[in-house]
Amino acid sequence: MRGGLKTELWKALHNPMFYAALAIGCGITLINVVENLAVAEELRASVLAEDHTGGSRSPWGFSLFFLWMPVNGMSYGKTLFYLVWPVLAAMPFGWSYLQERRGGLYNQLIIRTGRSTFYLAKYTAVFVSGGLAVAVPVLFNLLVNAMFCPYELPHILNMLQIGDGYALSELYFTAPWVYALLWCGIDFLLGGAAAGLCFVVGTWLRLQVMTILTPFALLLVLDAAIAAIRDRYGWNLELSPLQLAASVPGHPNPEWAVMAAFLLLAAVGFGIGYWQVVRHELA
Repeated sequence: MRGGLKTELWKALHNPMFYAALAIGCGITLINVVENLAVAEELRASVLAEDHTGGSRSPWGFSLFFLWMPVNGMSYGKTLFYLVWPVLAAMPFGWSYLQERRGGLYNQLIIRTGRSTFYLAKYTAVFVSGGLAVAVPVLFNLLVNAMFCPYELPHILNMLQIGDGYALSELYFTAPWVYALLWCGIDFLLGGAAAGLCFVVGTWLRLQVMTILTPFALLLVLDAAIAAIRDRYGWNLELSPLQLAASVPGHPNPEWAVMAAFLLLAAVGFGIGYWQVVRHELA
């Protein structure tokens, strides 16, 4: 198991698709950075003007943790990133099982390791690479924004979009750096679980690009269904895994909803994938 896992992880983290996913993800987050540069310049001018007249030292919203992409609801970069993140998660290695089945490498691997061991190693590699493809751009965005957005504790009166019912909201106002790093970890878990959904289709699809788009398609359908149910019954709660990757979605996202979304995606991807790879699609 250890040898097979090491090999799968090396393949997952040393292939052009992994690098491409990181590059695209970081590129999208730079949209948010460019937007914040303009905002920071305007706010900096406001600071100088207010200091000159004896006013407040820091204007509303002039904080790294207000402008950081997962929180900033006014950012086009956030909107785009948290729409396509399932595609980024699947890009690095979600296609590898299909490729190895079609190329014949799968038969050689299962002879050496067995089906269950092969699947566990493959799923772990897909999970880790998918998680990194989502979490690294989010962390990159935080660090780049920190270069010009000053650190300031968010003020609850200025952060009306985060309140009771939002995940880790108390931590956001008391230890925002811890909050940000924890949210990078949450995005890692959701990205990894979403990447595992590639196993749901097994080898039914013939094109790698269709396999890569599978998590996005599934989460988009689920998002539409949840939105319809929420509108029908008037729920003020975010239950869509597609939206829950952002720390501040359009509706409250309690911790249990975030973890339930992760467990649901992981259970569906791993469970159906195990049946597909180990029990159903015999060599």
